[in-house]
Amino acid sequence: DTLMLVLPADHHIADPEGFRAAIAAAAPAARAGHLMTFGMQPTAPETGYGYILPGDDIPEAPGARAIARFVEKPPRETAERFLAEGRHLWNAGIFLFTAGRYLAECARHAPQVLAAADAALKAASRDLTFLRLDPAAFVQAPSISIDHAVMEKTDHAGVVPASIGWTDVGSWSSLWEIGDRDADGNIAQGDALAFASKNCLVRSDGILTAVIGLDDAIVIATDDAVLVAAKDQVQDVKAVTDALKQAKRPEAVIHREIYRPWGTVKSLHAGDRFQVK
Repeated sequence: DTLMLVLPADHHIADPEGFRAAIAAAAPAARAGHLMTFGMQPTAPETGYGYILPGDDIPEAPGARAIARFVEKPPRETAERFLAEGRHLWNAGIFLFTAGRYLAECARHAPQVLAAADAALKAASRDLTFLRLDPAAFVQAPSISIDHAVMEKTDHAGVVPASIGWTDVGSWSSLWEIGDRDADGNIAQGDALAFASKNCLVRSDGILTAVIGLDDAIVIATDDAVLVAAKDQVQDVKAVTDALKQAKRPEAVIHREIYRPWGTVKSLHAGDRFQVK
C-alpha cells in the first residue's frame, strides 16, 4: 500500500535532512495504519496556527505519539499558555499515510468528498499530457481541509515532533522573515532597489522598482498589479481582492500571462471592445 506524503505549497523548511529524518520516524506508524502529521515546537504565542496535544506513544514507531487533541487557532491568552506549558505543538499541515488507510477514513468521515473525487476521476479526460478531472463532478465536493474532514475525526491520528526550521510562508511578511536581508534589513528581488529604507521587501517581476525612505514596507510589482503595504498589515490584502471581485475586475481571477498546454498567451493591451495579445 503506497505511502502518501501530503505537503502544502507555501511552506519553507530550513533543515531538509531533519525533515527526511522525521519522515523516516513517522513511516512505520503510517504503514501500521496511522494517519501521521508533523508537529513543530512553538516559538511564539501564534494565533494563526492550529495546535496539537500529543498523547500516548505509538508502539510501532519510537518518537511517534497518538494525538490527544486538536486545537484550532486559539485566542492569544490560550496560545501564551500553550507556549508556557510546552506540551502543545504547531500543526504544520503535513501528512503521511497509506493511500488505503486514507481512502478508508475518507469513506467513513468524508464520504461526500470521496464520492465527488471518485466521480471526477472516472469522468476525467486526457488533454495532451494533462489529466483533466471532470469539473461537474469535482465541484460537488465540499470545500473542507484534511484536518477538518478526517484528521480531527479519525481514531488513528498520530504526530511526530519535528525541529526542522519550519515556516508557513502564508504572507509577504513571512517571505521577508525567511529571506536573505542586507545590513538595513531589506530584501530586493528582481529589478528592485531600496534607498534610505529599513526592513522592507521590494520585489519586481519586470519593471524597475525603487523605494526611498520606507520602513517596514512590502512593495510587490508584477505585470498584473502593484502592491504597497505596511508589513504588519499585508495579510489584509484579502480586502483588496474582495473589492476587485465585487467590482468585477479581471485582475481578481486572471493573470495577464496565461499558460496553455502549447505555450503562453500574454495580454498586452485591452479596452472596452478590443484586446491585443
